[in-house]
Amino acid sequence: MANYEYSVIDSDNVIHRGNIRCWFKRQANKQLQREGISVVTLARVRVQYSRWRKIFRHISRIDKIIFYRNLMTMMRAGLNLNEALASSREQSANPYMKRVIAEAEKSVLAGQPLSDALNRYPKLFPQAAVAMIRLGEHSGKLIETLSFLVQQQEGDFRMLRKIRNALVYPTLIICTMVGIVIIMMIFVIPKISQIYVDAGAPLPIYTRILVNVSMFLASNGVYVAAALLLLVVCLRAWLSRSKKFRLFVHRLMLRLPIFGEIIKKVNLAMAARSLHMLTKSGVSVDESLVLTSGTVSNLVYQQVFREAVPFVRRGVTISQILKGKPTLFLPLFSKMVMTGEETGNLDDMFSHAAKYYDEDVQHWSTNVSTLIEPIMLLGTAVVVGGVALAIIYPLWNFANIIE
Repeated sequence: MANYEYSVIDSDNVIHRGNIRCWFKRQANKQLQREGISVVTLARVRVQYSRWRKIFRHISRIDKIIFYRNLMTMMRAGLNLNEALASSREQSANPYMKRVIAEAEKSVLAGQPLSDALNRYPKLFPQAAVAMIRLGEHSGKLIETLSFLVQQQEGDFRMLRKIRNALVYPTLIICTMVGIVIIMMIFVIPKISQIYVDAGAPLPIYTRILVNVSMFLASNGVYVAAALLLLVVCLRAWLSRSKKFRLFVHRLMLRLPIFGEIIKKVNLAMAARSLHMLTKSGVSVDESLVLTSGTVSNLVYQQVFREAVPFVRRGVTISQILKGKPTLFLPLFSKMVMTGEETGNLDDMFSHAAKYYDEDVQHWSTNVSTLIEPIMLLGTAVVVGGVALAIIYPLWNFANIIE
């Protein structure tokens, strides 16, 4: 069966848009006319969705931001939810996102709320976003809720993009260094090692190790590359399935020098932004913690937020819980939460905390290249220079022997 997209006018001159599945276009046209409505447009939707494309389908954060913003803009302009969803689907450039919006549109046309339609895709729409939309639907403030979501998603996106941009230069330096070493090990050292073999002179221990490794890579490079690729695939599969292993990796990341502090600040900013959005909308503190646990990226923080829920329900304040985790919740964050609880402006304090850590991460991302550049250049010089010295030093000895 094929999927057809239609727009029709009912007896009250109201335009409706939707999708219908039929074998033929003529059959779809008759089915719509049978319901007593006039068909304006009817077009077949050709969605090419092969197995390979299904494996690599992906919806980025920017796709979701565009969806929220388009939905908010269309509804603010006076369109109803069905028309706003149809407009958002038409404007989306991601085929998988189009499919998700089309499914949500069908559910809404069938009488279901938007929150239930989006809740079918928990990997795309976290529980915090779904809960916010549900509150907006119940309170009649869906447009304001979507505006909150856009601000929250855009804040997270800007922060993560700055971090990625800051890490481009160090990553480029590391890749260049590794590439130079691999080229020398596979193509340069095996040819020079033949000179050592012909000369028959004794070699230093580090040169012998380098030559043996180089000969092994030159002879078995394909197998080594395949083994490394298989190892990466296995580790990634294990990381995705084993929660204990992921928790261990995430805990280890928090202990990294320099980067561990940045990871903490990024998660605190994301958590503060979500808590501000939820508490300001009227969600209870315990429920806000549950929903926020699904928005932070680090599993350690997710676990801490979930473990804090029963204590909050017993009357323990958030600031008291945060004091028990000084390595995860930085002193300033705990102090701001305590001040918010004492003054009754907890949602505003979460907003201030999010802005503070956003600015802190932005400052770090601006200066990281300046801070890391000398270290990266020194490390590259040590590695490449060490390999070159291990090759050239025996040649100097040979020259001395010949003299």
